Amino acid sequence: MKQTLYKIWDHLEEYVLVYSLMVSVALVTYKHEAYIREALDSILMQQVDFSYEIVVGDDCSPDGTQDILREYAGRYPGRFLLLLREKNLGATANSYDIKCHCKGRYIAQLEGDDFWTDPHKLQRQVDFLEAHPEYIGTAHMHHVVDENSRPIEG
Repeated sequence: MKQTLYKIWDHLEEYVLVYSLMVSVALVTYKHEAYIREALDSILMQQVDFSYEIVVGDDCSPDGTQDILREYAGRYPGRFLLLLREKNLGATANSYDIKCHCKGRYIAQLEGDDFWTDPHKLQRQVDFLEAHPEYIGTAHMHHVVDENSRPIEG
């Protein structure tokens, strides 16, 4: 009986450790060298009262995307989990694998050529979901911009 109790306790401890991370930001990249810094900075500017991780899957970019990701991971130790592919998996498999590595209670999706503009985005979404357990997700307004981050009217 004692062994069973320990096994259950071990499992509970694992559960608590996993969910001590409130949010996993799942960042999908491929050939985003020109945009990835803005995407990363928009995640790092988030003002939150909970812990989060950034899980990045780069799908074997032939440009300098992986170098930039390593640079950021070096500047922010413990914040990033980098999944740097040596061969191209394709968008669907890359995205799926990223999500399989996420440990947060919630997953926020961002692509490497997109960025967030509101530093309270994650906090607002988590606050809403925590206050409304009947909901399983949130969405937000967005703007389409050109390669210089200028809004495109349409």
